[in-house]
Amino acid sequence: MAERLRRRRNYRLERASNDHERLHKAMTTTNPYPHLPVPAGADEVSEWADAGRPDASRQFIASRRVIDFDLGENFSRPWTADIEVRVEGIQYVDGRIRREIVIDTSDGPITLEHSEQLAAALIEAARAATAANQLDGLVASRR
Repeated sequence: MAERLRRRRNYRLERASNDHERLHKAMTTTNPYPHLPVPAGADEVSEWADAGRPDASRQFIASRRVIDFDLGENFSRPWTADIEVRVEGIQYVDGRIRREIVIDTSDGPITLEHSEQLAAALIEAARAATAANQLDGLVASRR
């Protein structure tokens, strides 16, 4: 049991570190597009890629939901890992914003209880993304 908990903790730390490196870079330059606000609901935003070009963009992560995948002491599966549902997106220099829902999990099967939690997390993420899209639309119309 202790070994399984250690593997889960290490997996979570590694996944969080990868997300951090990818999207939460230190802002070492000034924002080349100060007229574009951070997308609504964004918790982490990367620096602009290809700044100065017409196809410049930046990535962001918004709401996250984590489903604890604990099967109890009687079960041991090597692929057991928490399930994370999050909203990710790209903001383009022309003001467009595209959001997607990402499900991050192991490839193994999930229990009925976890499938119900996953369904609820997906609905919450979709609602959050829709609400953020509406807020971004209001901001865009005021520019």
